Amino acid sequence: MIKWAGVAYLVWIGGRLLWSTFRGGGTALVQTPRGAESVPALRIARKEFVVAITNPKAILIFTAFVPQFIDAAHGSFSAQIAILGAVYLLAEFVAGATYIGAGALVKTLRLSRRATRNVDRGTGVVLLGMAGALATSSS
Repeated sequence: MIKWAGVAYLVWIGGRLLWSTFRGGGTALVQTPRGAESVPALRIARKEFVVAITNPKAILIFTAFVPQFIDAAHGSFSAQIAILGAVYLLAEFVAGATYIGAGALVKTLRLSRRATRNVDRGTGVVLLGMAGALATSSS
């Protein structure tokens, strides 16, 4: 059931991207309007924290995967969990900073309308291909 929901989602997003490029409109992605007010960094960080802490994958990692690396012979359970949690937060920070850096780089490129349309088309095709691969997978 989850597999087919994922297939449907990928088809929806990929199809929407492709459809928007042939309709002659702009990109299907949400764009910031000119003159939009900036959001304080603390509000963004708070929102990211809530998303991360309620992420089912993170909950699974900390309840099923991380305890395998805890060894009672090497100190207190709490200290080991704290260290592994700090490593996880560092990895989250690096990933987030990478996404922010990539987004800032793309923004500075100021792609033409044609280049943006081609990127959207390519992304749409990739998403549809991923949906096809997921639909035909055996798991």
